[in-house]
Amino acid sequence: VALLSGYVLGYAFILDLPRSEGNSKKDPDSSEVKAKKTKKKEGRATKKPRSSLFKKRENTGTAVVVLCIVIFSGVSLHYDYYIASNINVEFIPSQWVNTLEWMEKGTPDTGISYFGPYTGKWVYPADSYGVLSWWDFGHWITFIGKRIPVTNPFQDNVEASAAFFLAESEEPANAIADSYGVKYVITDWKMPYSIFRSIVRWNNVSRIDGYYSQPFFIRSHSKDGLIASETLLGSPYYSTMVSRLHNFDGSMAEPGVVAYIEVPTIPQSSGILYLDTYEVLPITEALERMRKFELTASDTKKAVLMGISLDSPVEPVSALHHYRLVYETAGMSPGTGYDLTKQVKTFEYVKGARLEGEGTIEVTIQTNLGRQFIYRQKSENGLFVLPYPTRNSPYPVYAIGPYRILPSGRTIEIDESDVVNGLTINR
Repeated sequence: VALLSGYVLGYAFILDLPRSEGNSKKDPDSSEVKAKKTKKKEGRATKKPRSSLFKKRENTGTAVVVLCIVIFSGVSLHYDYYIASNINVEFIPSQWVNTLEWMEKGTPDTGISYFGPYTGKWVYPADSYGVLSWWDFGHWITFIGKRIPVTNPFQDNVEASAAFFLAESEEPANAIADSYGVKYVITDWKMPYSIFRSIVRWNNVSRIDGYYSQPFFIRSHSKDGLIASETLLGSPYYSTMVSRLHNFDGSMAEPGVVAYIEVPTIPQSSGILYLDTYEVLPITEALERMRKFELTASDTKKAVLMGISLDSPVEPVSALHHYRLVYETAGMSPGTGYDLTKQVKTFEYVKGARLEGEGTIEVTIQTNLGRQFIYRQKSENGLFVLPYPTRNSPYPVYAIGPYRILPSGRTIEIDESDVVNGLTINR
């Protein structure tokens, strides 16, 4: 459009249209026409030659066209360069930019050149690995992190990604990670929250309502009789990999405050579940209410415990053995520092150090943001599988002090090589 406009504008300068004088249809050999031609020739004797004027107009038109092209090209190139230089800031959340810039420099090279070339039948090098996240973020992983996403907006392998994040035990999730060569898993704050339903839709559409969560309408007992709506979380939600990774940092989690509700067992014609009994209670009180309800069981209602927040499960959630947090970023709140409700977290899939023992083991972890949490794990069949080293961590997330086994109080150090190689500890 710009080039065509410049051409038309330039052509207007160089176009020499004959001016109409009198009746153009008159006989060119008539005396009147001949007289006019004679007068024109006489007048031209004192004027600049026609060919010189035409050339001046042509040069002016050419200059205008060139000027238009230069201006357009300059503005276009400047804008293109601005977009290319600022695309991270303009279009991608800062948490992701920070995470993936770190990933490019802070994780092992994949052995694959980002710009190729790729010839013949392609075979991944032995050092290559995949980065697993939801498909929305796959192109960012490629563009900024220079790493290989398992899935991206082309939606290849999206079903496998959904199955991984919704797995309710670690074994099937590990099988998927092994199948796709996964080394790192990235979770986004929206995955266990606003886009969780989208993940469910790709995995099992029948579970969108009623399995992981359920909306309710709660009748008020006050005089105004207002009805409030509330979406509560079921126990399976907290067992999903996306919840265990993002909400609990892979550590075991215990119930805190939950919702005690009494749900009608008789289907309502409208399909909407109305609750007359809805109480938010500490888990011990809620369990006591459940016990009392069961003593006077009703055929029309059932008592249920459900979650009211992402980080407070309904039942104990076991720790992950093979995933460790290695980097995290967060949004910023003006005047208050980090907004931990908008985090992007990167986990590494590792073999884990093996340690025989009974009870609960714990270690304090400090992240690159300065946030601290305690990683806890209960022994299973007399064995701990530990994903965090207490010595020689290569990442900015590291353990503060040794592991502690409760209730004995025994402490133990774990080296990075123990975790990476899956060694059994005999000390």
